[in-house]
Amino acid sequence: MIKVTISCKNIEELKDALMEMVESETAPQEGVGLQYGELVQLYRKKKGVSQYDLGKAIGLDQGKISQIEIGNRHARFFEMVNIAKALGVPVTFLIPR
Repeated sequence: MIKVTISCKNIEELKDALMEMVESETAPQEGVGLQYGELVQLYRKKKGVSQYDLGKAIGLDQGKISQIEIGNRHARFFEMVNIAKALGVPVTFLIPR
């Protein structure tokens, strides 16, 4: 677990600080240009996990995982975090860049 303290005077400073943190994560270049669902699919397949098994691990059915991957369903924030944990990647790896 990493604890970070950010001191900001306004929302713009907070946004800049968070973006700096996200950009400091060394995400693999293979995901550049992909959307969120495509990134989920990329890392799921790299790990050799089926949509069914990923869904079961995080409490969603296979159909919802499929809808996320093809871009027809937006994952909630806590689902994004759980997907990242289940795939063993930092959540920042699933943010489109």
